[in-house]
Amino acid sequence: MLRKSLAILPPTLDKTYDRILSAISEEDSEYAIRILRWLAFSRRPLLVEEVSEIVAIDVERDPVFDCEEVLEDPLEALNICSSLVTIAMAEQNGWAKPARPVIVLAHYSVEEYLISERSRQGRAARYCMHDADCNEAIARGCLGYLLRLQRLDSLTKERLRELKLAQYSAEFWISQIAEQQAEVLSQLVVNLFSTRNIAYLNWIRIHDPDRPWEGHQFGKVLGDVPAPLYYAACSGLTRVVKLLLKSKVDVNAQGGYYGNALYAASAKGHEQMAMLLLDSGAHWPVQDGTSRTR
Repeated sequence: MLRKSLAILPPTLDKTYDRILSAISEEDSEYAIRILRWLAFSRRPLLVEEVSEIVAIDVERDPVFDCEEVLEDPLEALNICSSLVTIAMAEQNGWAKPARPVIVLAHYSVEEYLISERSRQGRAARYCMHDADCNEAIARGCLGYLLRLQRLDSLTKERLRELKLAQYSAEFWISQIAEQQAEVLSQLVVNLFSTRNIAYLNWIRIHDPDRPWEGHQFGKVLGDVPAPLYYAACSGLTRVVKLLLKSKVDVNAQGGYYGNALYAASAKGHEQMAMLLLDSGAHWPVQDGTSRTR
């Protein structure tokens, strides 16, 4: 019996993964792709409850998030992806915070196989992944999720707990988009970067990349935060800056840790961005004699 069992085992890991992926049902296939994509390219381990909402994100539709697709039981993700994923415990940022369960790829070789050229050759070629495409999809998913917050005039700690993927989206969409500035992504960012859209303020309330150490600041109002051009310049989003400048925003608007968009771009090492802003009439913020801008 043992010899018979060994005889039917795939001779290589590639064939093992190809067999496992091919065995995923057609009904679960799209969900599995979404889960595996995020697990392979997310910027940190994803909490179990975050994965339960990831399956509800389809970047090919508008809106991208469908609450009807959220997993009632988050651990169902383990069944959808079979033995390719597992549960682990991850430490949280911050002193004395307990470790929390996360869903991760079962082995580093899973990701290696999914992004390899070899995965294109097997029966499970639909699961083959490309770095640029996956980062773009995650960025679009995060932006689409944040744009849902335009319906919330106020945000509380209790409400944020219900929005399982809001923290990740607010904290990491910029890093997912940093090298992917396709036109569709830039327009989504501009949609978020509208001061007429409460989603912009809610994003900053959850995670202000200018002052990440502050944590949640649910009491912030629009007058407390820098203009969108500041964040675009600080983050090196050149296409977005160009779109904002075309809309005649104030290139010298004051605010933020660095004082204005030009100083932020320079401080972050975005030299071409700084030149673009200078050519558009930006000037250095005025110092008040105490190393602070005014």
